[in-house]
Amino acid sequence: EIVLATSLEREVPVENLIQPDLLGRLCWTPPSTVDVESVAQALRAGSAREWQVELFAAPLAEVLVTLG
Repeated sequence: EIVLATSLEREVPVENLIQPDLLGRLCWTPPSTVDVESVAQALRAGSAREWQVELFAAPLAEVLVTLG
């Protein structure tokens, strides 16, 4: 929902915002400690650009904490 909402808000296709494979890997194998910094590190390790990290680290961390 986060990525889709951002896609609609910015009128940019989802796959142009963040690599679907990276998002899937993060969701299936989240960091052992989930917080904004660990999610940001995981995104960077997956070759996300800094603007992608800034855009998605906090909201993804919030969702992962909720699901965890």
